[in-house]
Amino acid sequence: MLAGVRSLFAQDIGPTFFVFAAVVALLVRAHRPPADRPRAAATSPPLSMRQGIRRVVSTIAGGYLVFAVLTAFFYWLGGQSGAFIGQALLAVLVFTAVVVVPFFAATMALDRGGRARRRRI
Repeated sequence: MLAGVRSLFAQDIGPTFFVFAAVVALLVRAHRPPADRPRAAATSPPLSMRQGIRRVVSTIAGGYLVFAVLTAFFYWLGGQSGAFIGQALLAVLVFTAVVVVPFFAATMALDRGGRARRRRI
C-alpha cells in the first residue's frame, strides 16, 4: 500500500503540484501593479563577448543545477537506485554539452552578426 502511494505521489501528484506552484508564482509576480515594476532601459548596450559568454555559462549551469536537483529528487522518490540517478544526470550533462551549448553559441553568433549589419545601415 505504501509503495503505491509513494509511486502515485512521485509520478503524478508531486510533479503536478510543483509545476502548478511555479506557474502560480509566475502569475502572481507578473500581476504586480505597474508602479512596482522596475523600469527597463529603452535599449540595452551591446554585451562584450566575455559578458555574453559569462551570461550563457551561468544560465546553462543554473538550469542544469535546477534540473539535476529535481531529477534526483523525483527519481529518489520513485524508488530508483543511485546508479540510475547518476546515469540520468550524466545523460543530461552530455545532452547539455552536445545540444544546448552549440545552440547558445549559434544564437550568440547570429545576434552579433545582426547587430553588426544594423550598425552599418
